[in-house]
Amino acid sequence: GNFGTPKIRKDIEAAVIANGGKLAKGVTDSVTYYVLPDDLETWKHKAGSKWLKIQENCHQHRIIKKDEFYRIIED
Repeated sequence: GNFGTPKIRKDIEAAVIANGGKLAKGVTDSVTYYVLPDDLETWKHKAGSKWLKIQENCHQHRIIKKDEFYRIIED
């Protein structure tokens, strides 16, 4: 939900799959990266318990921002 329009999200999902990745809809231990919005502080307040779950279920190196995500899928 951090990537804008449905078309953009669909393109990103296709790029993840093309690069051998899998998509997850929720906070789960099987997620390699959590892609969070650039305005993380504002998002944290809106996300509430979701943010707490991410912090509990993963290490900081698994939390990336959109620009880093784009670099990964473009390689």
